[in-house]
Amino acid sequence: MKHNYLTFVALCLAGWLALTTNTAVQAATFTVTNTNDSGAGSLRNQIAAAAANPGPDTINFAASLSGQTIALTSGELSINHDVTIDGSALAERLTIDGQNNTGRILYIVDGTVTIDSLRFINGDSNDGDPGDDDGDGGAIHIAYATSVTIQNSEFSGNQSQYNGGALYILQSPITLTNNTFTNNSTQHAGGAIRNADGAFAVNITNNTFVGNWADTGAAIWLSGGAEVIANNTFSNNRDVLAVYNNAPTPLQLNNNTFLGTDGVFARSAGAVLHMRNNIIGDCQLNGGSIGTNTNNWIVNGSCSPAYSGNPQLGPLADNGGPTQTAAPLPGSGVLDAGDNATCTTNDQRGMPRRDGNGDSVVTCDLGAYEGGTMQCGVGAGNSYPFPNQSGVSILVNSEVNLDCLYVDEIPVSHPNATGVSEGQDLRTGKYWLIGGLQTDKTSTATFNVDLTLPYASASASTRACKWLDGAGPGFGWNCEDGAMGTTFDLGTSVTRQGVTAFSQWAVGDGVGPTAVTNLQADTTPRTGQGWLVGLLVGLMGA
Repeated sequence: MKHNYLTFVALCLAGWLALTTNTAVQAATFTVTNTNDSGAGSLRNQIAAAAANPGPDTINFAASLSGQTIALTSGELSINHDVTIDGSALAERLTIDGQNNTGRILYIVDGTVTIDSLRFINGDSNDGDPGDDDGDGGAIHIAYATSVTIQNSEFSGNQSQYNGGALYILQSPITLTNNTFTNNSTQHAGGAIRNADGAFAVNITNNTFVGNWADTGAAIWLSGGAEVIANNTFSNNRDVLAVYNNAPTPLQLNNNTFLGTDGVFARSAGAVLHMRNNIIGDCQLNGGSIGTNTNNWIVNGSCSPAYSGNPQLGPLADNGGPTQTAAPLPGSGVLDAGDNATCTTNDQRGMPRRDGNGDSVVTCDLGAYEGGTMQCGVGAGNSYPFPNQSGVSILVNSEVNLDCLYVDEIPVSHPNATGVSEGQDLRTGKYWLIGGLQTDKTSTATFNVDLTLPYASASASTRACKWLDGAGPGFGWNCEDGAMGTTFDLGTSVTRQGVTAFSQWAVGDGVGPTAVTNLQADTTPRTGQGWLVGLLVGLMGA
């Protein structure tokens, strides 16, 4: 009996081992090796191969496909199984182009699906009748999926006949993170996204929506589910407001920035807006209501906000992080105006909260961007370090009416950091937005200071360079020595003495002491990037 029992146990263990081993080998990785529409090594081929393989699979891409384009010629791709399509290892995103003539790009029906670091352009679902899903979802149509996650991706120039210029979501929970939606359109609802029919979770976080268009819901149209929209930036979406809530369920709006007249609309009787720490252009209620209204800045004063008027934001730009954002200018009222109890932990870029108004208390800012650090009560003869801004330091020689110093480090190259003269090098990788304010923390001050910028390769040829931006004589980079000269700490920093006006600053190396007083960087404005000419006039001086 003992022998039989042991045999039985051994057989059970062997069966369990075989089962778990078999399960482990079912998941597989398939690699796309070319940009062909179909055939061996194509994305279409590898999706089919993954579908034929049991278990959750991964599809990735050969390194040679970095920055390349797959032009679809034989219709949409289709997914009906658990799979991750991962382009994150590529140096540049791979593009899938629907060419505006092959229908939408991707149809997801069933399965747990993740899409990472891809670019979807020119999808076109304009072949359908009302109520026929052929006209929904210009780039991706999602229906009855277990869950879908799309992150670090871009959707541009997609269109649909009826709903969801880029994405149409039907009875599927979805998470969208770190994506950019630009110039997508539909003739009906949801210029970028329409979520339709079903009590499923919708989480839209850290995305940017620019120039999308629809008859209703210029960027997003919602109609059901537990909906959260947090840390997103909206700009120039039209016609009817950027976010249209037609759901008989609450919508959570936390720390979003709606530039210009972009805003929110609550239509149905059960459409309740819970708004916290947002910057909004316009808010409209037509049957909907407000359940929570905490520390919101609504430009036109609609929906009874805590703050209204001009929030003093810079334009949409690359301010670091995976998506474009709009930074508050020095003296903006949105700095430290949030409610710490309800703010998101980090901003849209992933940056932590800071003391932005000089009261020695770390309080979150309104909107999707956490601004820089402010120190107030400054006086002549004192030096003020900004350790959270890579060690920028400002020595006040004469304060006149200066009371507050503001520094915001932008952890990317200045949009005009390229194209300098041969032999001259404007250091890339970061620059600083610096302001000097009076006691009201909004008015530009008069002062004389020494400005120290950190630079690990500082030498006698290093200079602190000021971006003129049309706010003073010339246009371009001023890298001269300043009124009192320039000093350096070898391998540590460079100091420009006698600074009397702030702006945007970067480190120049090999630029010479006076030869680049009006150094012309790349002065051609970039679409959606950079600071507009004269934007800082009146805020930081000439």
